[in-house]
Amino acid sequence: PVELPVAYDGITVVVSPANDWVDHVTVAELARMWAPAAQGRVTRWSDVRPGWPDRPLHLYGAGVDSGTFEYFTEAVVGRARASRGDYTASEDDHVLIAGVARDELALGYFGFGYFEQHAASLRAVPIDV
Repeated sequence: PVELPVAYDGITVVVSPANDWVDHVTVAELARMWAPAAQGRVTRWSDVRPGWPDRPLHLYGAGVDSGTFEYFTEAVVGRARASRGDYTASEDDHVLIAGVARDELALGYFGFGYFEQHAASLRAVPIDV
């Protein structure tokens, strides 16, 4: 058998429109948030970037059975399925959308198609490589 990529998962990183401090994020900062070693250690926005508020960081992302989870962890952390476990995880993207939309302290990720459907209640975050 030969692996033949047909398409890649379009993932969007989002925050609430009420979040006024995140105008972009780097892959290294995402890794700092999501790596397994971040659990219990990276708990505030200021832990990610100096100058961001010293307020709690709430994370929302795909559940462990999701292909989005596998792709995101591999692309961001460098190893598929390697993630902190203390985040709000769901296979239902609507749960993630609702959580981030109503919480200015939240950052989340999910498929681009769901972002398109709910762009009025979320803000996409540009990612610097």
